[in-house]
Amino acid sequence: SFLTIPTKILGDKPFDLLATSTSGLAIQFSSISDKVMVAGNRVTLLKAGSVAIRADQIGSRNFNESSPITQMFCINPSKPTITVSDLNTDSPKLTSSNSAGNQWYLNDVAITSATSSSFTAKESGAYTVKTTVDNCNSELSAEQILVVTGDIEDELNNELQLYPNPAKTEIVVGLENFERGISVEAEIFDLSGRKVEKKSGMGGKKFSIDLKHYSPGKYILKAGQGERKYSKRFIKE
Repeated sequence: SFLTIPTKILGDKPFDLLATSTSGLAIQFSSISDKVMVAGNRVTLLKAGSVAIRADQIGSRNFNESSPITQMFCINPSKPTITVSDLNTDSPKLTSSNSAGNQWYLNDVAITSATSSSFTAKESGAYTVKTTVDNCNSELSAEQILVVTGDIEDELNNELQLYPNPAKTEIVVGLENFERGISVEAEIFDLSGRKVEKKSGMGGKKFSIDLKHYSPGKYILKAGQGERKYSKRFIKE
């Protein structure tokens, strides 16, 4: 009698196997898999994937050798985490903490052929990744929310003025075309969707934003006055 081995997750602690024989003789455990190390009845997890472990009772003077029993179980990959490089560009790169077996998702839909350890994002949305080895599945990663320019702004509007663009130390926001004397709320976002700064100005006037503490890259400024809302990109050199 060889008790079923429950599913494990890579990184779990070593565990003991449980099996008995009606003869009362000792059970020997073994595995040819490189995903585990078996020492006595103790199993140490080494890699993710499907594993077979065999239980044998070799017999004695009074008892014949028993028929071996094999139990299969999964070592699920660890839950992947996503890191982002080239964050404040038009093509941020997402990388999974797991090197193989990845499937990338955008807004909970699998991305066709996106199965490498890294993925270059071209669209805005919520990105996740899951790792599968031998049909053993990890948990879905936490979401990485990205905003990629091109689908969020109206570059042709003249209501909102930004200059100089690109800029090195300061950018001027012109609100001359907004209704005078009424407050205009402005928010600056990087391309991950993270709000960097919030400012307010007055319609009919202009104000400046200090960029010295900004990292080089592309940013989005959104300005609104009541129901009138506009967005434009600018570049910090």
